[in-house]
Order: sequence, then structure tokens, then C-alpha cells
Amino acid sequence: MSVFFQFISAFALFFGIAGLVYATEVSKRCQQLIASRFGDIETDLASKLHKQDLVIQGVAHELRRMVSEMEESQLSQVREINALRRVLEPLTKDLEQRIEDEKKAKIASQRTRRS
Repeated sequence: MSVFFQFISAFALFFGIAGLVYATEVSKRCQQLIASRFGDIETDLASKLHKQDLVIQGVAHELRRMVSEMEESQLSQVREINALRRVLEPLTKDLEQRIEDEKKAKIASQRTRRS
């Protein structure tokens, strides 16, 4: 009977060691699978990040271009306004002078009528 228990003990020890070896192999495979999936995820995220960086760079470049165009447009508008102001300034002075002369003439004609 003691031989029977020795066989059972040896059998249990064998299957226990085999179970540990199998669990270790399964654990290694799971770790490799996890590492592989994490690698794939990291690669995908890096690709998305790169695409986002390119989009952001494109938007920044486009904004700089638009601001530059707006500044040029504003500068040309200011130049046009200044040119118009220079052209209209003598005309407004002449108009103001005429209005003032008409007022003086009116006042003078009213004085001559009263006298």
C-alpha cells in the first residue's frame, strides 16, 4: 500500500510541476500578447499624434498667412483713406470758407436792409 501512495504522490508531483510549467508558458504568452497589443496601440497613437501635429501645423501656417493678408489689406486701406483725406482736405476747407462767406454776406445784406 505504501507503494501505491508513493505512486500517487509522484503522480501528483508530476502533474503539479506540469501545471506550473503550463501556467508559466500561458503567462509568458499572455505577456507577449499584451506587449504586442500595447505596441500596436502605441504605434496607432503615435500615428494619430503625428497626423494631429501636421493638422495643427497646417492650421497655424494658414492663420499666419491670413493674418499677413489682413495686415496688407488693412495697410492698403489706410493708405487709400489717407490719400482720400489729402484730396478732400482742400475741398472741405473751400466749402467751409464758402459757407462762412455766405454767412458774412447774409449778415451784411441784413445790415444794409436795416439801415
